[in-house]
Amino acid sequence: MFNSVRFRLTFYYTVAFALVLIVVALSMYAILKSENSKRIDADISQLADSFLATVQAELKDQPGPDPLKLSIDEAVAEHSFRDYLFGVFRSDGKLVESSPANFSVSGKVDFSSEELFGTPSFHDLLTASSGSSQDFANVRGEGQHFRGYARRFSTPQGECILVVLFSLHQPEEILESIRHAFALVIPLGILLASAGGYFLARKTLSPVVLMSQQASRIDATNLHDRLAVANERDELGLLAQSFNQLLDRLASSIDQQRRFMADASHELRTPIAILSGEADVAR
Repeated sequence: MFNSVRFRLTFYYTVAFALVLIVVALSMYAILKSENSKRIDADISQLADSFLATVQAELKDQPGPDPLKLSIDEAVAEHSFRDYLFGVFRSDGKLVESSPANFSVSGKVDFSSEELFGTPSFHDLLTASSGSSQDFANVRGEGQHFRGYARRFSTPQGECILVVLFSLHQPEEILESIRHAFALVIPLGILLASAGGYFLARKTLSPVVLMSQQASRIDATNLHDRLAVANERDELGLLAQSFNQLLDRLASSIDQQRRFMADASHELRTPIAILSGEADVAR
């Protein structure tokens, strides 16, 4: 099968198209994933700014023995959004206040915040925040993935750490849908490319097949027949013209040989006739 030029052209074209398609798809997916991560981080950071602004404002107005806890409760109630979890911790890791123990995220209802706060990845986020003013990290727990953001801030009761967790269930579903779409589109594109490549190769090489059939019918009896030239300016037209010029030179050479043989036979007739007559006389 690889002896066929049409098959080789189709194969090379399909492989090249598949590589280009895969590279483009992977690049698009990487860009989408990166931009989605940047957008999520920016949204979490802005929400943390708003949450802390509410806490600081409430601290100025909250009376009572524990104004920090009341201020955090007000901020949590004001920033109660689906897929977001807030938690405020003291510098030693002790929880001050957080979103309700059971909260709803996309794909799972009544997720336990206490279980999430006990996961190793969450403790790693808190530990990392102790060495910097803010830090991002991925947090895993109870089959859910979260994007975590920790920021240190100061209160009259001491330094605290705000942690904002965003459920990645919905963004991961979107990325999974994109992967499924690519998994369907890429094979279909390769199949269409192979069919189109074979059609183009067959269409392009059809003049060569025609020239081959015409050349196979040319012999000594019809040496003055020539190949048909569809387009004198393209490569196949130049090939046909070169072959026709070769046939012209071959026909001219054969005609010269025929004329030489005719002239030689004519020149030899008289001497042979004389020799024949002398031989008859001598005999």
